Amino acid sequence: MVASVIPQKRKLEEQIANDDVPAKSSKQSSFEELKNKLSYSKWTKSIRAAFKTNDREKIVSNFEKHLAIFKNDGKAWAQYIEYEMDHPVHDGKIDKKKIEKMFAQTLTKVCDLDLWKMYLRYVQAIHPTGSKSPEEQDMARSIVLKAFQFAADNVGIDYLRSSELWTEYIKYLNSWKPANINEAATKTELTRQVMLKMISVPSLQLEENWKMYIRFENAVDQAKARKNINDNSPDFMRLRPLSQELYSITNVLQEKNERRHSRKQLGRFARWIKWEQTNKLSLPDEMVEKRVNYVYRLSTQMARYQPEVWYNYASYLLFKKKEKEALEVLNDGLLMNPQSMCLTYQLANFYEAQSNLEETQKAWLALIDYLKKEYEDLKLGTQDPEGLENCVKTICSCYIMLMKQTKRMATIKDVRKTFALARKFEKVSWQVYVSYALIEYQCNEVKVAVRSFELAMRHFGLIYDFVSAYLDFLIGIKDMTNCKKVIEISLETLKQDSDAVMKLFKRYLKIELSFGDTNSIRSLENRFIARFPETTPFDLSVLSFDSDYENYNVCLATDKYDFDNKVKKQATENKPEQEFGKNDDNHSNFNIVDSTVPTGPATSLDTSGISGTIGGSIRVSQNAIIDNNPQQATPPRKPFVVRDEVYNLLRVLPKADYYSNQPKIFDPKKTVEFLRSLKI
Repeated sequence: MVASVIPQKRKLEEQIANDDVPAKSSKQSSFEELKNKLSYSKWTKSIRAAFKTNDREKIVSNFEKHLAIFKNDGKAWAQYIEYEMDHPVHDGKIDKKKIEKMFAQTLTKVCDLDLWKMYLRYVQAIHPTGSKSPEEQDMARSIVLKAFQFAADNVGIDYLRSSELWTEYIKYLNSWKPANINEAATKTELTRQVMLKMISVPSLQLEENWKMYIRFENAVDQAKARKNINDNSPDFMRLRPLSQELYSITNVLQEKNERRHSRKQLGRFARWIKWEQTNKLSLPDEMVEKRVNYVYRLSTQMARYQPEVWYNYASYLLFKKKEKEALEVLNDGLLMNPQSMCLTYQLANFYEAQSNLEETQKAWLALIDYLKKEYEDLKLGTQDPEGLENCVKTICSCYIMLMKQTKRMATIKDVRKTFALARKFEKVSWQVYVSYALIEYQCNEVKVAVRSFELAMRHFGLIYDFVSAYLDFLIGIKDMTNCKKVIEISLETLKQDSDAVMKLFKRYLKIELSFGDTNSIRSLENRFIARFPETTPFDLSVLSFDSDYENYNVCLATDKYDFDNKVKKQATENKPEQEFGKNDDNHSNFNIVDSTVPTGPATSLDTSGISGTIGGSIRVSQNAIIDNNPQQATPPRKPFVVRDEVYNLLRVLPKADYYSNQPKIFDPKKTVEFLRSLKI
């Protein structure tokens, strides 16, 4: 009854507000809180909900927290600056210091047209040209035009949205009302320069920009318009197909703000970067590097949740010897992708090159800490056992990588500290023990390595893969006594696992064949057959010929083969429509075709004397019998000649590119309908 009293409009507003606010639960795990913190969509909803409250402190706080993580979110920066401009704090005056600080830290690092358009709006707001003396107007206009030129130099090369900037630029020039003839000439010349620069770079709206330039020239001076247009037409015609190439690469690109892998998106960015690096526009090296760098930055904004784009961009910067920028890119990428192994690895390698052990360890431990939170969250529920297992493997792999890097940078004592830290993880794997033991062995600490394997044997003795790694180590240090001892212990502990016992027996036999004597080999073969009665002495003999270096067994190639399968395969290839008998041991239904018989009108096939070749009669494929009657031979065909009418028609038809390229110039269906309607 109480709910019915609430007005319907008010209920709807409350429902919308509740939908926008991110859900908060007291039972939420630390990992869930971290995931929400890194969720772009939830931050967007939170900012939208804060705007509805009109609480300045809450709005600013949400923007600051969001942009501390998503530093390259140009749209959020533009919204934040717009809010500061429209809602000044001190006596209706814009906080220039704060706004200009935000522009300084973002403009040259964020490739977003919304942010740059906000920058131009801000410059025009603080440097108005109305209600001032002519000198002040000229000064303000000069500052604004410099700002437009600065924007054009930075984002005028944006293929997807640069037309928005050029439109704003030309619109501002058109709003200029010259006071005399000299100013009018200056305005015209500046507008022409901007338009020529606009049509000199590939863009999504290149055709429209060219039409705009033609209209401008015709409006200024029709006498000179034809000459100016003809002078710039060759450059435009050369640029148009290149712009169409870029369209075919970028037409499916869109900003992805979900943590979902998109192979198509990554492939298109890779093609775009490669296209820019080939320098089809014939630009100077400095300009090529600028365009490539722009595409890399754009990829980190449009695919921010895909670590691969961050990794590639950082690698490019490191190749260009820009270590400071590369470090910034890696840190920004890890803010949004703290689970990324490749970004952590690249960051650790960066610090390793600087011999900075502390920062290297911090990089790996930060990733391990994140993964442990994910592990605890997965452990609470049993819905994803595979995900839990993969998380454990990833954590152990991180410890292994950290131990290896520590060994390269520091002493064995530091490696032992890392190993002690890894052992505290409740699901530490045998791979961590083995990797640590091998590091000790490489540092000439054989006794410590042996003790490490012995310790691991207590925990992982029921895992065959660990036992195999242990045997490899013992063979490497020539400790055959303990090697056989470990095998005997494992045969007892693994006796419930037939597959593991079979592998272990084969491994044991291989070791005895390499390092044992005749009596021990015979004794082991008897034990093998006793444990696996279905095994024959010949099968054991075959094991002796397994190659240690490749997947090849010489005994199988010479003494054990399947004749039936070979014959069946040959007959199937020659006569696929005929079927074999149900009994595989009956060879009376073969179809044999002599593939060596030459073909030709004078060739005949003699079938006498071949019946009963393999246990019965043989049916010869009728397709293989060729009549030798020359009168029935098919006459040779006359060569195909294209008539002149068809040839002339093909010459005038549009090229295939006009049907397949984007945008399509000709519609293939309509072209076919038109040709069919012709009366010849």
